[in-house]
Amino acid sequence: MKDADKQQVANGEAVGGHISLSMDENDKSKLSHALDKPLGKSTQWTNQNSGTSYTVVTTEKLSVKGNPFCRKYTLTASKGDKSRETTGTACVAPASSNWESVN
Repeated sequence: MKDADKQQVANGEAVGGHISLSMDENDKSKLSHALDKPLGKSTQWTNQNSGTSYTVVTTEKLSVKGNPFCRKYTLTASKGDKSRETTGTACVAPASSNWESVN
């Protein structure tokens, strides 16, 4: 997978990669909330305006640079017969309590 195709989260919003281009603020908020779910828990939703369906699965808890509140995750976006999957790592920033990219 190309670096440009990786989905990351920063300040509670999805950034980078091609999937984020189809995400509105509501989708980005749902992605952020999905990162709070237990490992392996799938979170799914469909954007009624774009028709894109998203699935997020947290895959691993880890500590990054001393921050124990980090998660690896997989994000899949589907529309019609097309689907794209990306991965990312995000941590909760102590100062803001928002998910931030650590990739």
